[in-house]
Amino acid sequence: MQGVSWSARSTHRRPPSSLRSQQYQVLADELRNKIESGEWPPGTKLPSRSQLCREYGVSDTIVGKAMMILRATGLTETLEGVGVFVAEKP
Repeated sequence: MQGVSWSARSTHRRPPSSLRSQQYQVLADELRNKIESGEWPPGTKLPSRSQLCREYGVSDTIVGKAMMILRATGLTETLEGVGVFVAEKP
């Protein structure tokens, strides 16, 4: 996933707000798939927020919202000052 596409005819430099508001869900789904597929097994440290911003072409705000979804659903755990890790399966 490299950002979210929108019409090239648009005069906006940024995607319409309706697409921006969905980018965090698209990113959360992408990261969830990596966890659930086993690509990122329990205990794996996720890439930093800045790495995710660069890799997916989104803002820090989008990454933050996606990470909140993963944390709220119990897929990740955050260790302050250390990073975000895939949670152990219950």
